[in-house]
Amino acid sequence: MTNGDASQPSRARRGGAQHRGTPPEPERLRLARDLGGAMRSECVRAGVGVRTLPARTGLSRTMIDDLLAGRRRPSTTTCWRIGLALARAQGYGDEMAAAIAARLVDAAGSSIRDYSKRSRARRTALIAKARRAAGPSGVPVGPGDTPASVAAHALERLLRADRDASP
Repeated sequence: MTNGDASQPSRARRGGAQHRGTPPEPERLRLARDLGGAMRSECVRAGVGVRTLPARTGLSRTMIDDLLAGRRRPSTTTCWRIGLALARAQGYGDEMAAAIAARLVDAAGSSIRDYSKRSRARRTALIAKARRAAGPSGVPVGPGDTPASVAAHALERLLRADRDASP
């Protein structure tokens, strides 16, 4: 049977599961408030308009709109791409991008999509890079912290989230 075969009921009509990236209503409202709000505030902090994110990140306009409205669960890779674009807009590198991505991951909370091998490897590499950049202190985030120490602190939260999410 082909995809367009009328004898096969659609997933929606047969009551099948939603796509793993599509949250149910209560989660959608929370994502719109928390993740959408975090994305907007990071854009303001970077001096970048939300409407410029697709061109800066390589993500589609629909994807950005869905994330802002809570209609789609983000992956760590998506948060990283947004973080990298916003960090570069401010003249920063990977360490600040990791900190921004960590704030977006925190805002998404338990709604972050499952990790692929690629995104898990990317996170591991970024965590190592941020630790090297921050040095031994790993100071908590404060008003005078450097981008590297901010990233190290944020990535420690990612590590905890990774440990909590691992089976």
